[in-house]
Amino acid sequence: MAKKRPNRSARPRTSKTKTPAKRRTSSRRQAISPDTARLARRIAESVPFVHFPSQTLFPTFLHWQRLRSRKDLGEAQPLGDFEQLRWGHVFAYAGPSCYRSNDSIGDAAVYFLPSLDTVQSGAIAPFDSGSLEDPHPRLQPWVSRTLRARWQFVQKSSMPLSGWRVRFEKWLLHCYVMPDRYLDSSADRYAAGVPDRLRPPSLLQHNGPRGRATYGEGQCGDRRAWTWEARFEQPVPFVRLQALHLARDRVRAAVLEVSRLRFDSHPSITIKALPWGKDASADTLYEDSGRVLRELIGL
Repeated sequence: MAKKRPNRSARPRTSKTKTPAKRRTSSRRQAISPDTARLARRIAESVPFVHFPSQTLFPTFLHWQRLRSRKDLGEAQPLGDFEQLRWGHVFAYAGPSCYRSNDSIGDAAVYFLPSLDTVQSGAIAPFDSGSLEDPHPRLQPWVSRTLRARWQFVQKSSMPLSGWRVRFEKWLLHCYVMPDRYLDSSADRYAAGVPDRLRPPSLLQHNGPRGRATYGEGQCGDRRAWTWEARFEQPVPFVRLQALHLARDRVRAAVLEVSRLRFDSHPSITIKALPWGKDASADTLYEDSGRVLRELIGL
């Protein structure tokens, strides 16, 4: 005969302890306003690619009809990972014109249409790969690491051009409370557009204003540590030009030179001028590039 099961009242009582209420966590994503999300998407979808021909004056490079890599120009393939990266690609920034060199003679920057990445293959990374190159790497804390470790970091951080803008939009929302600060190009390159946080966090801890305070001027990454770098595998045709940026007293000459470009179709190329009294150089074109980007994006 089966044992009678005890009724509910006969069962031993177990001590009921209240489950502590879950601590409410503030989710950054939940806190993002619709306006902020729309701003990040607008920037991600519309940011052009900027290139600064540092060693050539604009009337000359405009008639190249395209930007070509050293590989495409027929130069011998070098040894070394970073050297081959430079040899095989045309480089541009998806952001302010952050190029800097003491010996540059360039007098204009070119902005390519956002749609360039739909007809080109290549890769993109959320920082400047040249900051990790020998003989003078600056991106901290990778400076003291082996060349192989630095190269692996570049590979790990890079992604295909195809579909990168979705990742860029998420990056903007993660890194900035106000995404349009990414476009800032103030004269202090260490503080310009500095993110509220970064991935990996060490990039922000060891570069920019914090890095300068720790390591000294010129010994860490400036805003190139958070400016996206695009690398194109094929020549970049000027039929994809969106804007030409140069000194105000060169605007009439630029209009004439643009009209002489021999394209099957005639794209509408915007001429952007520096403020009055500003000569075109790597620094002045950089400092004005935030304004130019905002205008081209439509902000």
